[in-house]
Amino acid sequence: MYLRFYIEQINYYIYMKNFTFLFALLSFIGTATAQNTNIESRLYYQKLDNVATYGAGKYQLRYTDVEVDGVITKNLPKFIRGFAHDKGFTDSIPKINPKLNISHYYVSTHEKVKDGLWNNNICYFIYDKKQLQKPIRMVLLKSTTAAKSNAIDEEMLKAVMSGKYQKDLEKNALGGKEFDFLGRKIILDDECFWGDLGLVRCPTKGEMNWSLYRTLAEAQESVFLQAKSGEVLDAMEIPEKDATFNRVGDREIELIFEGNPTKAREITYLLHYQKSQDIDKKLIVYYIATTVRGYHIACVLSYWDDSPKLPNTQLPAFISEFMQLK
Repeated sequence: MYLRFYIEQINYYIYMKNFTFLFALLSFIGTATAQNTNIESRLYYQKLDNVATYGAGKYQLRYTDVEVDGVITKNLPKFIRGFAHDKGFTDSIPKINPKLNISHYYVSTHEKVKDGLWNNNICYFIYDKKQLQKPIRMVLLKSTTAAKSNAIDEEMLKAVMSGKYQKDLEKNALGGKEFDFLGRKIILDDECFWGDLGLVRCPTKGEMNWSLYRTLAEAQESVFLQAKSGEVLDAMEIPEKDATFNRVGDREIELIFEGNPTKAREITYLLHYQKSQDIDKKLIVYYIATTVRGYHIACVLSYWDDSPKLPNTQLPAFISEFMQLK
């Protein structure tokens, strides 16, 4: 999931060069003192391609209801095996999660990106034992982890399926011209748009991606994996543009995030053109893990170095909305 954002950003710049576009990724944090770690506080909602998408921590969730007859429901494991086989799942044997007290099976598929970096897709089939004619609910959960994993956030799944926190989701809804950022209203510039759940892209003003976690350990792991996904692209060649993409800087710095002094990791990438007249560009990425107003938040902000900058911050306008350099 993380790697896709890097590739999208490079491609977007190469093929849409009018937009000096930026970077963003997922990573997040936590401390024992944070107050807003319950599921209703950290669960986000956004419509992507007209599909309701939910996010909490490292997980994204989508679901759909499938009409089937009672005969299929009675033989659900057989139906699921066929589905998983047709879709190319790496593990097509239906299993049961003992942590869930609802009738279900799940299958999974996993992709190894590199050593210590896996993309996981877990598909749950939820049904009603008493009413076999009711639709089956298919729930897809995605995550990126250090090892192949079938783990999910059961609290998140139950919350979405029950509809219990609909009012909280309305507050945490993303995708519009304004949104709530940890209790603070943000209004987007006309050039900004939503690239994914919790991912805002402003072609000349910066990019940000964020998510909320339960613990600091989870957030730190997410930041580590995000940086690791960037290693896959280090020294990458782009033949169609006779260019390369390399990591040229990696350091720990101190900055101000949401008004508070914060340590961050700054990684710089160079998009270098071998022969063309295009000018080399640097992509500057800040990985931040901290606690803001009781929320465990990890936030990744980025921009291309030729983006216009505000004189008082020396950062693009959208980035300046959230952080300042010391």
